[in-house]
Formats: sequence, structure tokens, C-alpha cells
Amino acid sequence: MSSVRRALFLASGERYIIILINLAMVPIIARLMGPAEFGISVLGMAALAIAEAVRDFGGTAYIIQERELTTERVRTSFTITLMWTAVLAGALLLSATPLANFYNEPGLAFYLCVVALSYVVGPFVSPISALLHREMAFGRIATINVTTTLIYALSTIVFATLGFSYMSFAWANFISGTCGMLLCFYFRPDFSIFRISLIDWRTLVNFGGYKTGAHLLLTLWDYIPYLIFGRLLDAAAVGLYNRAQTLSQIPKKAILGGIAAIVLPIFSATAREDGDLKGSYLRAATFVTAVQWPSLAVLAVLASPIVNILLGPNWQGVAPLVSIIAAASMFNFSANLTPSVLLTSGGVRSFFLLNLIVVPLSILLVAVAAHYGVTMVAWAMFVIAPMEIAVSLYVIRRVVPFSLRELFAALWPSAVVTVFTLAGPVAAGIANGGHFNLPFLAALGAMVLAGIGWVFGLWFTKHPLWDEIILIGRAGLGRMRRGEPIAANT
Repeated sequence: MSSVRRALFLASGERYIIILINLAMVPIIARLMGPAEFGISVLGMAALAIAEAVRDFGGTAYIIQERELTTERVRTSFTITLMWTAVLAGALLLSATPLANFYNEPGLAFYLCVVALSYVVGPFVSPISALLHREMAFGRIATINVTTTLIYALSTIVFATLGFSYMSFAWANFISGTCGMLLCFYFRPDFSIFRISLIDWRTLVNFGGYKTGAHLLLTLWDYIPYLIFGRLLDAAAVGLYNRAQTLSQIPKKAILGGIAAIVLPIFSATAREDGDLKGSYLRAATFVTAVQWPSLAVLAVLASPIVNILLGPNWQGVAPLVSIIAAASMFNFSANLTPSVLLTSGGVRSFFLLNLIVVPLSILLVAVAAHYGVTMVAWAMFVIAPMEIAVSLYVIRRVVPFSLRELFAALWPSAVVTVFTLAGPVAAGIANGGHFNLPFLAALGAMVLAGIGWVFGLWFTKHPLWDEIILIGRAGLGRMRRGEPIAANT
């Protein structure tokens, strides 16, 4: 098994375990607190996420992709991250009470004070994580991520059961973040990188300025809607929309997370070896859409039973939002690939400009739609997602040239696979009188049919992903027969 396939196996395995943990956590938390309580935690995490986006200053991506990485450059990245952390942690603490007053949620102040504690471990985690990604040590990365996710989930459930309500997320974030830092120290105990140094600060700032700007814009796009809802609507609307987004993004952030985790290191290695970035991008797009499109399509059709199973009847207001957002998300098939291919090919400035165009327009559309409720915001995604992919492809093709005909040739097999995947769920809905709010057993059967249709579609179209599955299966079977581990720990 090649190093790339081994990396994909480990990273994908990690993401599948994480999604199972998160999926197990979702129904439990949904039954321990309502949308309004959950919405307060979302507002607090939005403030933390924006601070995180500013803090990194491109240091993680810089360490991964830098051709001639030195210890001094790693130390410079750590130093700048540490300085930003001190400033931003202070800003979080000072703004806690004003933000709580702004949203008329007194409990938000203490929430922000607690998450500020977890924020301070970041400078010690990010350089080690970046070095592990650069070294493609995905076995160790998987161990760290799975362990911290499990600790976070268990801590949240315990605190929620004890009646800590929305503060459960804040305390769990602090505990899991601290454990993650200790695991990083265990797997890479090189404390020499944590020395103060600004020797190569100009190189990092030149790279990090555009990278941080782009990351900040993306984070604003992820969280600004919640801040808008919290002001124009209420905390319950924040909770409902967040759950809808979370379920709609399962294919992107969880199922495809294994691919996303290794894209930048692989593209960076390809660039260093003067490889074919165009071929790598088109092949990655083929693989991504073979999973993303079918899963989003099934999610859009079976949203009601899926929400009922995961969240319970008190959250049924989420179902129509999931259907709309999942269907609109199918347009933006390149979201997991765009950052990596642009950063690898030297297009960090292009990545920033792309987001400088798309994000403000998207936020403006959301702000206007929010006056008419969360459902109208969901429908706005049918304008925002096509706009984002159109601008992304324009920018990518300037850096890594390829024709639209080549792109179509790479994507059409996935479109056919999506049709085969949907056949079973659509038939189940028709059999139910044209209603897709299927009972549990019927919904489970529809999902099984979707899986069968997906496999058949891959085989029928001779999809490249089918070839990869066969190769991985044969290699794994051969290793098992020889008594070897299926995938060595990298």
C-alpha cells in the first residue's frame, strides 16, 4: 500500500470514528437541552472561532508547505502565535460582559471567560500538529484527534447531565484542549521549538497575512450568521440553524474529512517534486464528488427521518432547513480542495482575494434574508453556493489551468453514481404515498438501498473510486493473510 493510500486510510478512519462519536453525542445532548440553551453555546463558540482564525496567522499551513523548513522558522511561528494569543485572550475576557449585554444573555459572559482558558493552549498545539502533518504522521494525528473528541463528548454529556446546561460545552472544551496539548507533547516531545524567536518573522508575516485574512473571512462566514440571528431573532433560532448546518455539513466535514486532512500535505509534496497539480486536483474532485454528492442528495431527501432519529421530535424545525441547505451544498463540490490547491501552488494571495469577494457578499445576503427568518436564509444558499464555486473555479484555473471539458469529464461519473444512490430513497418515498417523513424501519431500509445503489453506481460507471476501493481491499486482505498490520502507524 502506497504512503498516500496509507495516509488516506488512517485519516479517513480517524474521521469515521470522530463522526460516530459526534453522532452518538448529538441525540443525547438534544434530549438534555433545548434550542435556546444550545444557541447560547453557539454564540460563545462563534467568538472563540473568530479569535482562533486571527491567532494562527497562517503558521500551521506555513510549516506544512515551506520547502526549506528550519527550527528557527518553527520557533518564529510559535512566537507570533503566542503573542497573538496573549492579545486575543485578553480581548475575549474584556469583551465578555459587553457581548453578553449586547445579546441580552447574561450567562454568555462566564461562558466566554471559560473558553478563553482553553484558548491559551493553542500556541503549544499548533506547531506540533503542523509538524506531524508535514511528516504525514497520520497515525499519531488520528490518535490525538480521536482521543480529544472522545474526551470532549464524554465531558459535555457528563456536565449536561449534572445540569450545567450550555456551560457544559465550555468546560468540555477546556478539558479536551488540555488533554490534546499533553498528547502532542507525548508524541513529539521536542520542546526546543518553544523558544522565543523572531529571526524569520518577515517570511511568516508575508505568507501569514494573506492566509490569516482568508481564514478569518471563512470563519466569519461560518459564524456571522449565528451572531446575526442572535441579535435579530433569538438564541433558539441560533440553535436550530446551527444543528441544520451541522447535519448538512456531515459529508463535507466528517465523511470527507479524511481526504481534506491529507490534501495539503499531498499537494505540497507534489509541488515540491514538480508533480502534476492539475491531474491531482481533477482526480481529487472525482473522489470527493463520488462521496459528497450522493450523501448530500440522500440527506436532502431523508432529512425528516434523519432529524427525528438524531435529534428527536423537539427539533423537527431543523428538517426543512437540512433539506434546503444539503441540496444547495451540492453546488460547492470544491470546498475541501480549493484552499489546499491554491496554497500549494503559491496562490495564497488569490485565496485571500477569492474570499474577499465571496464572503462579504454571502454575509450581506444572509443579513438581508435573516429579516425574513431562518428558512429564507437556507434558501439563500442556492445563490451563495453557485456563486462561491464559480469564483473558486475562476481563481483555481488561473493558477492550475484546466478546461471545463476536463472538469466535466472528471465529474460526470459521480453525477451518475448520485442518481443510482437516490433511486432507493425516492422509491421508498413514493411507496409511502409521496411523503418522505418515513418511519424508522422504512428510513433505515431507504438508507440501505441508497448504499447498495452507491456501490452499484461505482461499479457500473467504472468510477476511479471503485478501483481504489478494490486496490485497498486486496492490499489489506494480502496483509492480513501474511499476518501484517493493515496500515502501519506513520
